[in-house]
Amino acid sequence: MYIVMVSPECAPVAHAGGLGDVVFGLSRELEIRGNAVDVILPKYDCLRYDQIRGLTLSYRDLWVPWYNGTIHCSVWFGFVHGRKCFFIEPHSQDNFFARGAIYGSADDTMRFAFFCKAALEFRLKANKRPEVIHCHGWTTGLVPVLLFEIYKFHGMPHQRVCYTIHNFGHQGIDGERVLWATGLGRPEHYSHCDRLRDDLNPVALNFMKGGIGRFHVEGGSWTNNISWVRGYDALLGPMERVSSLFYEKVLKPGLPSSEHRYRNALFHLLVSQTSCYRYWGQGMWLDYGREICRRAAEILSHDF
Repeated sequence: MYIVMVSPECAPVAHAGGLGDVVFGLSRELEIRGNAVDVILPKYDCLRYDQIRGLTLSYRDLWVPWYNGTIHCSVWFGFVHGRKCFFIEPHSQDNFFARGAIYGSADDTMRFAFFCKAALEFRLKANKRPEVIHCHGWTTGLVPVLLFEIYKFHGMPHQRVCYTIHNFGHQGIDGERVLWATGLGRPEHYSHCDRLRDDLNPVALNFMKGGIGRFHVEGGSWTNNISWVRGYDALLGPMERVSSLFYEKVLKPGLPSSEHRYRNALFHLLVSQTSCYRYWGQGMWLDYGREICRRAAEILSHDF
């Protein structure tokens, strides 16, 4: 299988925390098991260049659409302790990745919105089509949105996305300028509670919500011939209601995770959200899924 990691970090070359460790370790293990893995990163000015071997220019003229124009980028390739890494370097007065640090700029959301766009544009223009694009953290939350709303119709119709959340404390909050910059447009469409609208700020957009949202559910099944949506409405509804109830009853009030009722509710929530009930089909397994959702909702209503 050909897998592309789109990430803001990869240890040790761009490392701010656990996310970088996960990306490096997971890429290594996937390769050991016979998969081809590329890692796409921003070319920060603070990269540990001493950890890159054979850094060479891989793609000289990548033009990334941005607002009403394009930004010229170069893409570099090198090995980071055996991992195949591509580094995107934009040549722009915005200096997106020349800040002396990976995070911490006032315009982080726009910096990484550009990175999401550039990563997909690179795959498209280089004519490299991974089977799976694995996105990491809020910084890559717009990749699934851009893929299934734009790039799906321009030569990338078969790619599937895996999205990993590393820290719920950072979700990437911005306004509709992100839509105009990336070419998504249509703020009235994306500013919906089932799309990008932030749950706490109704006039803001949430990158992480894009990663876990409903843009790419249909057709995203690894079984290919089974829909994630058709025929499963009777379960999808309860799953979504339980998730919303957990947020309202537990997360929003900020209840301590050390409490037994918190752990009990979280356990039932996690069991209720598994996709296996949908894969296994109608009938008995769907009934199991609904019953677990019912129990989870009952616990959340009774204990909180």
